[in-house]
Amino acid sequence: MLAFPLILVSLRQTLTSLAIMTTPLWALAAGCVPDAAPWDIPRIAAAAGFRSSGMWVDPKTTWGRDALAKTQQALTETNI
Repeated sequence: MLAFPLILVSLRQTLTSLAIMTTPLWALAAGCVPDAAPWDIPRIAAAAGFRSSGMWVDPKTTWGRDALAKTQQALTETNI
């Protein structure tokens, strides 16, 4: 008797997941703004209408002592 309700719950969860996954998440690709600092990339992406962004980090040139805090702040401000 429990199989039928469980199937309905599973079907509803599957359909909900499919509905969520059908909306594409466009991202500003890493490397699109090669001269930008990592903490500027989320702001650039948000200003261009993206909801996500990639970034490359070079610990020898762009990742100093305060870089993580600056990047986390930019991600928080932009909700990316």
